[in-house]
Amino acid sequence: MGALPEMGQFLLMDTFGIGTAIVMLRRSMDPGKYGDTIQYDTLQKYRSAFSNVWVASVYTMQGKCDGSSDGEVICHKLPHKWTVV
Repeated sequence: MGALPEMGQFLLMDTFGIGTAIVMLRRSMDPGKYGDTIQYDTLQKYRSAFSNVWVASVYTMQGKCDGSSDGEVICHKLPHKWTVV
């Protein structure tokens, strides 16, 4: 291995959240009840739903991150108690 890590190929699945971003973008362009498009608070419900599903998934069993009111984020690596099969 040289000075730079091996890059390899990207996985053939969405690991960056692009699908979620596209769903939210398309929903944000829907006609709104009181304006040309939906309001931010309506779109925020989608963001919260995607976030809650992600937090409840098996992919988050490896660590935990906590945010504070001053913007600091602290992440902890959890011991491996579960085996994801």
